[in-house]
Amino acid sequence: MCIYISHSVRKSESEKIEWLKKLSPSIGYSDHTLGVEAPIVAMGMGIDYLEKHLTLSRYLPQDTHVTAEGTLPITTHTIACEPHELKKICDWAKKIEQIKGDGHLEMYPEEELTRKKYTGRLGKI
Repeated sequence: MCIYISHSVRKSESEKIEWLKKLSPSIGYSDHTLGVEAPIVAMGMGIDYLEKHLTLSRYLPQDTHVTAEGTLPITTHTIACEPHELKKICDWAKKIEQIKGDGHLEMYPEEELTRKKYTGRLGKI
C-alpha cells in the first residue's frame, strides 16, 4: 500500500502510515513535499519504499501543471529534490537504520553499569 502526499507539508498526514501498517505488511510513501523533512519522518516511521522526484535543478524550464482543483500551478522540478537533498535523505536512511538497531533487547554492559550506579539514587527503577 502507498500514501500519496501533496506538496504541502501541512497535508503530509504521516499518521496515515501507522493506519496503513495495520492493513499491509509493506508500506510505500510517495512524497511530493518541498524539502527533505517529510520523507525523513516517514522513514523513521518504518516505510519500506520511498518515492521522491529528483532533478538536477529546480530552475530548469518545464511546463506547469495543476495537481488538484484550487492548487497553484507547479512543475515537477518544483517538488523534486536536488542531488544534495537526495544525499541528505540517503544519509538519514542509514542513520535511521542504525538508530532502530538490530532488535537486541538485553541490556548492554555499559547500561548495566549505569543502572547499578544510579539505582536507588534517583528513586526505585
